Amino acid sequence: MALAVRRLAVTVACSFLWAGTVAAASGGAESHRRETLTSPDGRVVATLTAGDEVRYALAVDGVVVLEPAPLGLALADGRALGRGRVERVERREIDETIPTPFGERASVRSRCSELALVLADGATLRARAYDDGLALRWETALPRRIEVRDEYFNVAFPEEPRAFMLRGQGAHHGYEGIWAHAPISSLGAGVEPLTALLPLVFDPPSGPKLALLQVDVNDFPAMYLGYRPSHPRQMSAVFPRRALAEGPGGFRDFDLVVKERAPDIAETTGTRSFPWRAFVVARRDADLLGNDMVTRLAPPAAAGSDFSWVKPGKVVWDYWANWNLEGVAFEAGRNDATFRYHIDFAARNGFRYVNIDWYWTDPFDLFAMSPEVDAPGLVAYAREKRVGIFVWCLSRTLERQLEPVLDRFQQWGVAGLKIDFFDRDDQRMMNLYRRFAREAARRKLLVLFHGATAPTGLSREFPNVVGYEAVRGLEYDKFNPEGTPPPHEAAIPYTRQLAGPVDYTPGAMRALNRANWKPAHDLPSSQGTVAHQLAMYVVYRAGWPMLSDMPTAYERAPEALELLKAVPTTWDETVGLDGRIGEWVLLARRKGDEWWVGALTDWSRRAIAVPLGFLGGGTWEATLWSDGVNADKLGTDYRRTVRGVTAGEPLALELAPGGGAVVRLRRR
Repeated sequence: MALAVRRLAVTVACSFLWAGTVAAASGGAESHRRETLTSPDGRVVATLTAGDEVRYALAVDGVVVLEPAPLGLALADGRALGRGRVERVERREIDETIPTPFGERASVRSRCSELALVLADGATLRARAYDDGLALRWETALPRRIEVRDEYFNVAFPEEPRAFMLRGQGAHHGYEGIWAHAPISSLGAGVEPLTALLPLVFDPPSGPKLALLQVDVNDFPAMYLGYRPSHPRQMSAVFPRRALAEGPGGFRDFDLVVKERAPDIAETTGTRSFPWRAFVVARRDADLLGNDMVTRLAPPAAAGSDFSWVKPGKVVWDYWANWNLEGVAFEAGRNDATFRYHIDFAARNGFRYVNIDWYWTDPFDLFAMSPEVDAPGLVAYAREKRVGIFVWCLSRTLERQLEPVLDRFQQWGVAGLKIDFFDRDDQRMMNLYRRFAREAARRKLLVLFHGATAPTGLSREFPNVVGYEAVRGLEYDKFNPEGTPPPHEAAIPYTRQLAGPVDYTPGAMRALNRANWKPAHDLPSSQGTVAHQLAMYVVYRAGWPMLSDMPTAYERAPEALELLKAVPTTWDETVGLDGRIGEWVLLARRKGDEWWVGALTDWSRRAIAVPLGFLGGGTWEATLWSDGVNADKLGTDYRRTVRGVTAGEPLALELAPGGGAVVRLRRR
């Protein structure tokens, strides 16, 4: 019966819920104004109601999925924006094509219906209804600068959902936890309330899943969500307060730790747009795979800017295998001989970049180089072989030495920077990401952020921002007792990857099953199987993916190396085929005339039938890299096979526990 009631006309249902809630607070609803915004396909309907405050509600396929919840901005001078009368309503239809040369498809179609509620208090609420979601943002037109005490953003559900989320204390914790699947009330169940980071995915008892993202976080802090037991079935925004004083702290004093915070969250210009709060509708879990909501909402690069020099490619990584090599005639380590071997390996196999990780300089002085690493000489050596060099930098050191250091790197011919240990996303730190991106772009330097917040669309405005960590990646198998288990890895494509490219650093050639795995710093192994690791190069979104293991490990696995050389890093088309968050993933990607399929599973053995309808027709040659017969006992057991397939017949895959598969499809 409850479901039948909710299936009443969407706008009526939302209006009823809104009126009842507001009437209790204001004693009447006569002054309310209600507007309905419908997606182009008519299946996503938002209701915006303005009166004593602005509220939004959402229905999908005729069912209310979000009940009315308030929105607003509170300023430090006592003004509450979002409570003024509606001066006018503006509507328009948007249908544009966005080129995306470094993404999951060649271009993105952004098609939506837009509504703007222009209020008399100087604030405007802009909303966009897409066929797969809803986006909301505030805009202000106020004189002078303002201090924002808070942004009020609430999410209210008809029934309490579970959520796939990263949890922690406060509004400035890390993005490197293991994905949990728990009721939202679990955030308020302990002695110390927890918050959830974005993105997250709500999993209601019925109806579609809803992912929540933040986009275009410019001169503003990142948003978290909290839960209060006094407000069941609801979550509310939580923000890190503005930093007033900071000092060294954290791991090896690498961080700048906030010592004192202001009561507000941002001091900013009075005329501006605030971040987008965006919901993605997923009627099936696979709808989240390859979703491009962030690209649609992020601002483009400045008119006239030239980023044609940005070239995607694979990166040979030194840190995970602890600078080890097998069968060489020199002592491997953090030294010139080892890095030259990495460069030679990259050049021989067509890998575009090599990373030189931490301690090639004093972390606190980028001009004080290690006597064992001739960085400018290595850069010159690599350039002769058409290989680019990334160099690791501590974020707080780079900020202090920014312009002279970047000038030096440009003079040497460095390709990019791996900037690490931000570990904050308050207003100041979010501005620092943008400053690094801008200054690096001026010198044609690529930027990879580690120890960082999740992406919010900066890569569209600055395409030289090639990726973010913001994930518990393979390095945790070096030192953490839980490491990176396959269920966690099977959650990432549906959750963290919604925000943008993920630098997970895959590619382990040593893999162990659950019973035998343990962390090892100097010679680590991954959990699951090698085929599981290889599948990440298709499943995970990364235009600059790392090859984490030692070069000699790949040289001793020629069939795996063949895949790593051939697999693209950017794509023309992506299709989410099937899967369940945290359990298994199946997707297909096209580059030119070739299709690639990637599959991952958790610790469950899994038989998958791959539907090949996306091929269109004809006969195709399928090259498979899949788990071997004994992969459940020996994770390094994988096999390469070739067979013919047609679009009308599903392709059978057998995945071992913690396993995976890659299929390369070429027309015969």
